[in-house]
Amino acid sequence: MGVPQDRLTAAPVGEPLDAGIGLALARERAATISAVTYDLTFHIPEDASQPVTGEASIGFDLTAPTRVVLDFAHPDARLREISTSARAVTTKQVHNHVVIDAKDTVVGRNVVHCAFIAGGEALHRRGDLLYSLFVPAKAHTAFPCFDQPDLKARVRLTLDLPAGWEALANGREVERHAMGDRVLLRFAETGPISTYLMAFAAGRLRVETVATRGRSFRVFHEEPDAALVAANLLAIAERHASSLEWLEAYTGIPYPFGKFDMLLVPSFQFGGMEHPGAVFYQRSSLLLPPGATDEERRNRAHLIAHETAHMWFGDLVTMRWFDDVWLKEVFANLMAEKIRAADWSDKGAALRFHLAHYPAAYDVDRTGGTHPIRQRLENLDQAGDLYGPIVYQKSPIAFRELERRMGADAFRTAVRQHLEAFAWGSASWPDLLACCEAVCGESLTAWSQQWFDTAGRPEIVPVDGGWPAASYGHVRLEPETVTHLIDHVGGTRDGEARAALWLALWESVSDGVLEPDRYVTALLESLRAESEQPLVTYLLSSLRRVFWRWFSSDARRDVAVEVEQACREGLARNAGTPQARMWLAAARDLTTTPEGIAWLHAVWGGRERTAAGALIESDQIAVAEALAVLDSEHGEAVVHEQLTRTVSPERRARLEYLLPALSASPSSREAMLTRLRYPEVRRPEAWALVALAHMHHSLRQDHAVALIRPSLELLPEVHRTGDIFLPRRWAHAVLRGHSSRAAAEAVQACLATLPLSPHMRRLVREAADDLLRVTGGRRANAP
Repeated sequence: MGVPQDRLTAAPVGEPLDAGIGLALARERAATISAVTYDLTFHIPEDASQPVTGEASIGFDLTAPTRVVLDFAHPDARLREISTSARAVTTKQVHNHVVIDAKDTVVGRNVVHCAFIAGGEALHRRGDLLYSLFVPAKAHTAFPCFDQPDLKARVRLTLDLPAGWEALANGREVERHAMGDRVLLRFAETGPISTYLMAFAAGRLRVETVATRGRSFRVFHEEPDAALVAANLLAIAERHASSLEWLEAYTGIPYPFGKFDMLLVPSFQFGGMEHPGAVFYQRSSLLLPPGATDEERRNRAHLIAHETAHMWFGDLVTMRWFDDVWLKEVFANLMAEKIRAADWSDKGAALRFHLAHYPAAYDVDRTGGTHPIRQRLENLDQAGDLYGPIVYQKSPIAFRELERRMGADAFRTAVRQHLEAFAWGSASWPDLLACCEAVCGESLTAWSQQWFDTAGRPEIVPVDGGWPAASYGHVRLEPETVTHLIDHVGGTRDGEARAALWLALWESVSDGVLEPDRYVTALLESLRAESEQPLVTYLLSSLRRVFWRWFSSDARRDVAVEVEQACREGLARNAGTPQARMWLAAARDLTTTPEGIAWLHAVWGGRERTAAGALIESDQIAVAEALAVLDSEHGEAVVHEQLTRTVSPERRARLEYLLPALSASPSSREAMLTRLRYPEVRRPEAWALVALAHMHHSLRQDHAVALIRPSLELLPEVHRTGDIFLPRRWAHAVLRGHSSRAAAEAVQACLATLPLSPHMRRLVREAADDLLRVTGGRRANAP
């Protein structure tokens, strides 16, 4: 492929080393190092309190004898020995780097051997399950490496495991040797992959093999409910097979990575992670319960298609530097939308695309926390800061516009040329843009700058009260236009146009043009007639948002009976259908009256059989959690009783974890927040976020306002020790339950006085946008 053409073109050798992995170091290594290989062995103890140890042989070619800088966290404590060509060397340790002097390197092939103790930051241990998660630049917390995306490497992995354990990795298993109470597994060498995509998992796992459409898949899991697994297994394989077939046809490139395994992880940090040959998934996203809705099945299909698309977009061709992380995500989301529409013969594809992308993108782009799609990144320590709805939701809207501008056939031609030119290597947005310009014969520079280098939304001026549904921007409506839309939105026949109108009405609420109570009245009326399930889902989500964030406690009381009645009517209308569970969830989340709380008690206790039928265990737990917050006198007893009812060990452990956060005692909730200062207590992260949301629930905000500052004080530590989405989710869990002026003042004080990075400040402004608008602080929330 030659020398990279974008940001990593060249750099002087010997620049001072930053903490983390800086752009200057990445440039230096990209210019001098190639043909990287890792021969890795990890020894995984049965006792989770013992460390994982390992050995590595790291091979690479050098263009000149020069210093070699390996990345490894805490080398002074974890690096046991290091040598080159069987000769011990003297190294210098600077920050999280091990520097080998130029005198110990040669032009051509070099091999560095080392023994190490693996850090636990990216090796997640839960009982008898251990899995790696190295994205975006955490491989060096586990083993010495060149932890930057453009230095791809071939990997040979060996795992030394307790007997009875199973394992999966990027490569296929090629050898297995029993050694008493241990077993040794060797995996085949991979093609060139980036360190953030290297993966392995091991544990007392069940392994299911399923074949369909001429392909074989292995599913690794701990799920004790064999019937649940059996009911989902073929559907999971079918979705993967159909996605692979579609992508092979679209790209013209056969699936590049040979075997296809997947691991189902309870309370996984993400929906999925696209490790080539070994995709990790959130277990509940793939193992759907009986009676799952069409939307839940479509969402599963989208997730599978998204992760499968990454095999080409991100894995086969990888961004050169993480400032282009959006590039792999835009393709994954765009391809997933195309696959889902093709698989489901989906006439509502445009509506689903709109609701999947526009609301989430607007929720950031309207706030003081917005940023361009392409962001400057000087150090991979901050790579996690780049993720969010602007990357995942706004960029597919931009690419849909690019495809329309070029034409679908021309766009596909450019994509194919790009993949063929950079297969097994790394590329940047300018590389792809050049392919697009060559195919379409016009300059796209100005268009690119508008979409990818500019933050915020353009203003859309309605013409005769209307505008194209697919337009991306801020529609500022006059009061008389708002009144007209409220009266006519339900009569708009096109689903995407109807979604665009509802989004514009929400923007009018945010702008202070439309009163929240009029908006809720319109929502309730439309919910009784709306037939498109994606829009029903969106309207119920909007109802939750305005009810809890935009209404005072008095305003909630005024509409509570009507809101609860509408939810139960929806439940009755959908009796005997999968949608009944969605309406039951809405009724649970929007119940506040004494009569409604009594109804929830009856539902939980089995005395009130709802239209959703008998509650499955996860729904029972969700109702119990709601009652703990709603009913301070009896709710805790319900939760403790639910603990005795719960069969699933995973769900029982989760509920036990949440007990202090659900407690009616403020001191118990404060103690829980104190415990969340420790990284080990914040795992699983999904549990910590639920606990935080319970502590900051709207009904508890009189007490919780005092918890805002200590909760936001933890953001830098959460950023340092957590996974990529945790800081953003943390800020939202803290602030979405608050609507008081005291809370707004607390947020402003935090922004003024806490030592937060610019990115952390943007997250707080984004999460506080509703709060600051509803309390009149919009001007203070400007970028």
